[in-house]
Amino acid sequence: MKFKIIGPVVMCVMLILTACNTVSENFESESKLSDVSASESNSADMKTETIDNETWYYIETESQLRSIADSDTTLAQNYIQHKDIELTSEWISIGDDEHPFTGKYNGNGYTISGIYYPIGEKKYTGLFGYSKGGEMYNITLISPDTTNADGTHNGAIVAICLDGGGSHDNVVLDKKPSVPES
Repeated sequence: MKFKIIGPVVMCVMLILTACNTVSENFESESKLSDVSASESNSADMKTETIDNETWYYIETESQLRSIADSDTTLAQNYIQHKDIELTSEWISIGDDEHPFTGKYNGNGYTISGIYYPIGEKKYTGLFGYSKGGEMYNITLISPDTTNADGTHNGAIVAICLDGGGSHDNVVLDKKPSVPES
């Protein structure tokens, strides 16, 4: 009689474990930007974190940083940088007067290096070209090259921040910081 009960009990335990595993896979912290279709954003999957009831997307790669400018939806999200990023090609500013950056960007003490701008006049030239109510802070640029920045509004971090609701606080370094020898 004991053997007749053990079979169904083992089967129930296996079903419960399978269900638990399936549920946990659905709650991974990696997700595509919410409400953004694949055609609107070519960004790689981004890890997310909820802080004070706001969703923050982790920026860990150059392509993720560049993807912020992809659509009005991505321009309105919150981002937190989680790694140093080296740019490998000319930078096109995030946001313009038709599609301003309205989200939040926390550089989180990490650096962005290799930033330079394309030759030719651009109206807004900076890491962020145009922000309307956006917040940008804790951003560290290493040796930003603004030689080609010959537009109307130029800035290493942000070219123009409108409506009085936005803010920026930044650090711009002339060279990579040296580490004292021990």
